[in-house]
Amino acid sequence: MKVIHLWAGASFHEEGYIVGNKDGLEALRRAIDYAIANSDCEMSDSKTFDVFTSDGEGYDVHVIVTKNTNEIALPYTEDFAEEYRKNAVYPWHMIAKIKTQPKEDVGV
Repeated sequence: MKVIHLWAGASFHEEGYIVGNKDGLEALRRAIDYAIANSDCEMSDSKTFDVFTSDGEGYDVHVIVTKNTNEIALPYTEDFAEEYRKNAVYPWHMIAKIKTQPKEDVGV
């Protein structure tokens, strides 16, 4: 079972964490490699893979490559650090734009 836990920093300058077992981290690496290899335009591709938390609950992770880094919504979880820009782009908006592209199976 591929296990990955992702934690965003709660606010400015706080650490983020990626923790997982070998299978989960290898799947993340393959997804990152795939997204980078197919990143020849502004927001060209993403790779989605399914993983689990340590309690067995499954979820999808999307790896997205974008050149518009100034538009990405802030990931902080504290209320005082929440995103304030009206034009900020959240990852689920990015995925909606690129979902229509055909995907290649890379064994993630």
